[in-house]
Amino acid sequence: MKIGSKLLTVAQRIAATTTDFALVSLVLGGSLALLASIMAHNAHVDMSGPFDAATPGLSWTEGAALSLAPYFLVLLPFVWLIYEATLTRTCKGTTAGKLLFRVRTLSLTGDLSTWQCILRTTLKIMSVLLLLSIGHPLALAGVLAVYVAVPVFTVKTQFIFDLLASTTVAKRGT
Repeated sequence: MKIGSKLLTVAQRIAATTTDFALVSLVLGGSLALLASIMAHNAHVDMSGPFDAATPGLSWTEGAALSLAPYFLVLLPFVWLIYEATLTRTCKGTTAGKLLFRVRTLSLTGDLSTWQCILRTTLKIMSVLLLLSIGHPLALAGVLAVYVAVPVFTVKTQFIFDLLASTTVAKRGT
């Protein structure tokens, strides 16, 4: 496979992951917002005034968003794990993002096992969290360059989490 073709595959994979991440974030964020609204409605909270007497400059919606942010950040990796591992296992290696970008996950050892899907997704989430924890722009650029270079220079276009889980992602139909 030529480097240009590998870069296209890597770009498709990153776009698919970004799509899945956005979808999971929207569903989780919307669910938490709906829950907050239901709780406020049932608790008869005055939503026209300030959120709290201690924070008079904060509207109710701003205060609710700030109070739900920690739950969102804690739940997001777990919801993403359940979403991606379950869909990858049950939908022949695809998720919504992979379906949109016409790629799918394959096992190098036969059929995809549940443990391969869980391990791959866990390692993928950990790698994204690691990337998000890098604060210095030059360090982030260097790590991203290595992150993208690994699949370009492996035979089966595998990221590090694919190598560890014995999986690869290929265009659908192959």
